Amino acid sequence: MNLFNKFKFEAVIFILFFILASIFTFPLILNMHTSIYDYQGDLMETLWYAWWVKYAWQHDLDCQFVSIVACPYGIDLSRDIAKNIGLQFANYPLLLLTLMQNEIFAYNFIMLVTFPIAGLAMYLLAVYLTRNKWASFVAGLAYAFCPYHFAHASHITLANIQWMPLFILFLFKLHKERTYSNAVLCGLFFALTLLSDTYYGYFMLVAAATFFIFMLARKFFRKIKKLHEINFTPQVGIIKNISLLCVTVFTACVVCFPYIFPILNSYLSNDGKLSILKSYERNIKELKEPSATVLNYLLPSPNHPLFGAFTSSFEGSLFYGENYQEYNLFLGFFVIIMSIYTHRLWRNSKKAEIADAKKSEEMDFSIKFFIALAVVAFSFSLYPVYNLFGMEIHLPSSFIYNIVPFFRSIGRFGIVLMLALSVLTAFGIRFLLEIDRIAKLKKVLVIMFSVIILFEFLYIPPNKIANTAPTEEVYFWLKEQPAETLIVEYPIEEDDTVIYLFNQRVHQKKLVNGAPKGTEAYSTNEKIRDILNPQTKNILNKLDVSYVVIHFSKYSQQSERENVKAMLLKSPESYSLIEEKDFGDTKVYRIKK
Repeated sequence: MNLFNKFKFEAVIFILFFILASIFTFPLILNMHTSIYDYQGDLMETLWYAWWVKYAWQHDLDCQFVSIVACPYGIDLSRDIAKNIGLQFANYPLLLLTLMQNEIFAYNFIMLVTFPIAGLAMYLLAVYLTRNKWASFVAGLAYAFCPYHFAHASHITLANIQWMPLFILFLFKLHKERTYSNAVLCGLFFALTLLSDTYYGYFMLVAAATFFIFMLARKFFRKIKKLHEINFTPQVGIIKNISLLCVTVFTACVVCFPYIFPILNSYLSNDGKLSILKSYERNIKELKEPSATVLNYLLPSPNHPLFGAFTSSFEGSLFYGENYQEYNLFLGFFVIIMSIYTHRLWRNSKKAEIADAKKSEEMDFSIKFFIALAVVAFSFSLYPVYNLFGMEIHLPSSFIYNIVPFFRSIGRFGIVLMLALSVLTAFGIRFLLEIDRIAKLKKVLVIMFSVIILFEFLYIPPNKIANTAPTEEVYFWLKEQPAETLIVEYPIEEDDTVIYLFNQRVHQKKLVNGAPKGTEAYSTNEKIRDILNPQTKNILNKLDVSYVVIHFSKYSQQSERENVKAMLLKSPESYSLIEEKDFGDTKVYRIKK
């Protein structure tokens, strides 16, 4: 009971934020087992992956080797970097919940919970720095319910924005208190950030570098200006500082090692290089489309019920872009105004308002750091190279690109900018609430500020929820076929592979489809891509395919669709196919032996 009373405010925040998340995603809360929020294609693969792990567990199979896809070769997931670096760890809660419920409920629950956890994490960071619970509550609300979070809610990894504020919190605690427990927790939260999503791990490395450069530059500047420095941190020797840093790095490495090492080891080629990573490198020109622009930060989400139409009129323009999911970076006018207010007020008044010199110095450090972090995050989110009057101007991200050319969606740095401005907003609200004539209206103002933020950040996608239940009768028919049935679905196109995998959850039959690039299975799929090719029949016979399922409506090229449909409807026997079942625009064939 004492513990509850101690953290009663935090418990209320968590419950309130969960209720708000349920309201803003309504009616998802009523359809947790059957529908998904704001459907995105990548989510289907994640859900299939969760289903497969449960299926493998139920059938005593190795979940790292998928034997029912890309048959007869299968897929070794331990050699798939996209499914293991970060994704493997981030999916653990999803997989555990899937074992108890189903993959749809598991995803929905985890997605909804990221909102209160992210809000609480930001609250803990802000309250540590501002010592004001109400101001920190508003900061948590702004961070958790920003459009970026809603836009990426369908990415189980990118939805985990909660670890970043906690990493920065313990970065500050480590700087101020210099204890080994803080060093361990700092390393732990960095590891959780990295393992949840590699982009966020990269972002926090940049944030940590900004912190240390800012700290050193500040000391150097004060020495040059001969300013008296009031230390708000304990004075410890260089050996202690190095040991604290080593403990932080060691903790992060220990937590990450079980997940990262097997993957890196499996990709080591004979010459000792990670040759596979070459396929993930991006040309710097590819960063143009997913980088951010100023308008992305200043215009409400295209999915805002009132202002969305206005924002949508800018989509595809030079100053906005056309990837609506990546460009939901709106910071909110209230957050921007409060951040500017914090900067101007602190610059003009600074320590005059605070009697405690140490607290004043600590606040000065915090405010200036988050201003610096906001500038860094903003510059890193922009396209790295600009042409100005014939001259190439390189932003800092262009130099970092040479080190890590694997990160394409640099506009996602916008969430770090949102983090920094959320903290500055907390400082601004704290300063407001300390004004005597305003302090009496504290609760009213907090409610008003919260309503403004929630209104600005309203995010209502066209398809708020999508029912995941399959509607194609062919899959229910396939479900009734013998367990050893092997099928191949046409067209064999990369865009359709995810859908075929997703529907495998229903029929649970082996698929020839789903082979990753660079594998023997993929080479085989390339040879049978054309169902009308005479060699296709021979290969399918060798693979011992039971049924060929052809979805005529799924062919992306109209000419190809019409040609395949005309040929097979006219004379399927000419291509060694025997019609087994007719489902309208989808037909099932057996192969003539």
